[in-house]
Amino acid sequence: MLYELASGSLELLPRVLESVNNPHIWIRLETVLAIIKPVSSRQHASEADRAHIGHVIPRWLEIKAEWKALDDSQQHKDVNFSELYSVWLNRMDKQTYDIHYAGFALRPDTVGTKLEEQLMMKLLQFFKSAVNPVDYLHIVREFNHFRAQSGGQFAAGGLVYSKEWTPLDAWMLLDNQGSKLAALAVRIFGTIANSVPSERSFSAVNFLHSKARNRLTPANADKLAFVYMNERVLERIAQSQNQPLGHRNEVDSTVVGWEDLTEDGWLTLEDTYMEIHCASSLEVDAVIGELTHQPASDGEETIVEKFEVQDGSESEGTGERLT
Repeated sequence: MLYELASGSLELLPRVLESVNNPHIWIRLETVLAIIKPVSSRQHASEADRAHIGHVIPRWLEIKAEWKALDDSQQHKDVNFSELYSVWLNRMDKQTYDIHYAGFALRPDTVGTKLEEQLMMKLLQFFKSAVNPVDYLHIVREFNHFRAQSGGQFAAGGLVYSKEWTPLDAWMLLDNQGSKLAALAVRIFGTIANSVPSERSFSAVNFLHSKARNRLTPANADKLAFVYMNERVLERIAQSQNQPLGHRNEVDSTVVGWEDLTEDGWLTLEDTYMEIHCASSLEVDAVIGELTHQPASDGEETIVEKFEVQDGSESEGTGERLT
């Protein structure tokens, strides 16, 4: 409704005001925020400079743990947490790989937890694909000693398990002592693991925070990126009334539910959301220059730059075509 109002449907204004003045909508909004906040906070955490692979699985588990706390509190009885857990598991399976589970199991602060059979299978599969076959059994033995805190380099109470060490520092210590497993772990924890939505948000902010709008604060740029990216989502929902969360297959035009999308389907969907929309008119007065927006003869749009030089004259720059 707000999207339709922003599109020029002013006849919806009375309904919007009625909804805004309704206290129940704000109560439901608090519920939505409580559900989204764990995801949002981990998404922002993935944008950190040192967001290595070892953080991926713990953050997924933290999201579910916070939802479980909300479920146990019985404060949001209108939320179907069973369905929420199902969506969480489905997305986690699609967005994580064997290397992420290896990063989790090789964290020294997780040695006190038991690893499920499915996780162990993912680990063994990763070891087979990442190491020399000659070293495979030796690395598995080292991994077992590491998890059990037994013998030699992995004795209980050793420096590698110290809480003052980062996982990368701990494994670098063992790498210097000749551990083959440590050589693999150093590569894992030295790998940055920014998520795809994080990269998309970087692109959106870079597009919004341009030379013409270089006074945007980080908070305002973040808000504009949120509006910019979700505008495409609202457009798509408005155009797909039967299955608002479906994705139309370009090959046979069949509609696929978003939870069943393949990796290629998600990339196509995200590319659709991030199509660049240029404003119908743009006129920015800056301190040292002026950008005037003029229509081109072929229906496209061209930016003409006029820069004011220090001697008072004007210099016209090359036009940049906007598609």
